[in-house]
Amino acid sequence: MEMLIRPAFWQPILIQGTAAVMLAIAGLFFWISRFQLVVAADSIAYASLFGGLRRIAIQEIQTAELRGEFFNPIARLEIRPYKSTRKKPIIVYLELFRRRDIKPLLDKLGVQQPH
Repeated sequence: MEMLIRPAFWQPILIQGTAAVMLAIAGLFFWISRFQLVVAADSIAYASLFGGLRRIAIQEIQTAELRGEFFNPIARLEIRPYKSTRKKPIIVYLELFRRRDIKPLLDKLGVQQPH
């Protein structure tokens, strides 16, 4: 009588678990890649996977301020337009971007930054 013994990594549960982890990592990278911040001379646009694209002209911005500790996991930049524009605010989660890339935007908006 023959008995087939396979290595441990051939076990279906390990293959399925590995595939699930790899799929989750790929999904995470895809989700992060969908975030995009575009700063033009006359407007700011922010795109995310679930939030879509939001664009606000510089002259439509009423307030822009940092919420939370600067570059902590919950730190965000809130850009609020005037109510008369009927546009939704742009909430930029700062931990997704490099500090040196965000600093010119904060300077342009006149946002007070911690030193």
